[in-house]
Amino acid sequence: RGCLALKSFVSYPLLHFAARLCLGDLFFGADVTQADYGISFYTLTFGFLLLTLGISVAVEHLGFLVNLTSAALGVFQVFVWPGVMLFATTRSARARGVRCW
Repeated sequence: RGCLALKSFVSYPLLHFAARLCLGDLFFGADVTQADYGISFYTLTFGFLLLTLGISVAVEHLGFLVNLTSAALGVFQVFVWPGVMLFATTRSARARGVRCW
């Protein structure tokens, strides 16, 4: 449990940095890590904290939640993201009529 807690302590800020940037761009239309958007930055951070607290209180069997998120997000990360990145990085080549495969 100690190692799991240490992993969560280290990975939580790393994962939510990207999520905070995306949600800041979506909801506020700006980079919330800039000094001008301090309230928006802390609002998103506090929202993540409340969401995490709510899930941890609501779920009785943590193993089920870990298995569910691993199955759902693992497949997405392995199969979907590479395709999206390939599509995004070859967009200009496709516009010029170059086939990548």
